[in-house]
Amino acid sequence: MKKVIINADDLFLNDRINEGIGELIDAGIVTSVSVIVNMNYSPEKLKEFYKEHPNASYGLHVNLTEGYPVSDISEVRSLVNRRGRFYNLKNFIFRVHLMKPGEIIKEIDGQIELFKKSEVPLLHIDSHSHVFWLSSEMRRIQMEIAIKYGIPTRYPEVTDVNNRSILFKLLRLYLKLHRNNMARRVKMPDALIDLFGRGDTADFVKRNTENIKDGISELLTHPGYACCGGFMEREMQLKLLKSDWFRELLMKNGLKLCNFSELRGKR
Repeated sequence: MKKVIINADDLFLNDRINEGIGELIDAGIVTSVSVIVNMNYSPEKLKEFYKEHPNASYGLHVNLTEGYPVSDISEVRSLVNRRGRFYNLKNFIFRVHLMKPGEIIKEIDGQIELFKKSEVPLLHIDSHSHVFWLSSEMRRIQMEIAIKYGIPTRYPEVTDVNNRSILFKLLRLYLKLHRNNMARRVKMPDALIDLFGRGDTADFVKRNTENIKDGISELLTHPGYACCGGFMEREMQLKLLKSDWFRELLMKNGLKLCNFSELRGKR
């Protein structure tokens, strides 16, 4: 049987993204949400959002590349620049080997505790900009956190049939070793599909959807309403996900919707 978790990343990045994700949960399309807790978030806001949109599972979207840490800056000094902000993704990639693992774990623990203050069940953990994939130490931390808290994590290898670049193929080969190791120790879906891939067109979505195999696959999405002169690609995703065409595509390919609670009994 083909089951899919349609996950929307970046809840609480901004209010317009929240609005779009809420609409997709209510429409029965998005079944899982990944929450950023170090930006426009408070436990009370998440509690209220969950109350209004209960038909999804909620998880933490670990953020180490935007905004400020939730930890005291003096305790995570290797993760931040002189202004106390996280390094952006480009600088994170170049500096990750200089970051102290204990400080990374401390910040992730802090983000988990801030999530838990909302009293919303924490059912999975993943990372903003896929930082868990950026070094062997980060991949070890991903597995350690998932084991420590007994929660599923994101499958560490992304599929996008539209991306035929050599670099992407090399990345998949590189991550495959980590995937096999993780699969023996933590719960996670059987696949991660970048639903929109390198474009936001119906043709890209159709190809990736038709490639889904038996098991539980997480479909990665970033929907939301555009704002502040940006995020137009998110609004295109939102409109496509809300369309009758997308519902028919799911039905045509025999896909059953589920969320991360489905993984509780998975071995």
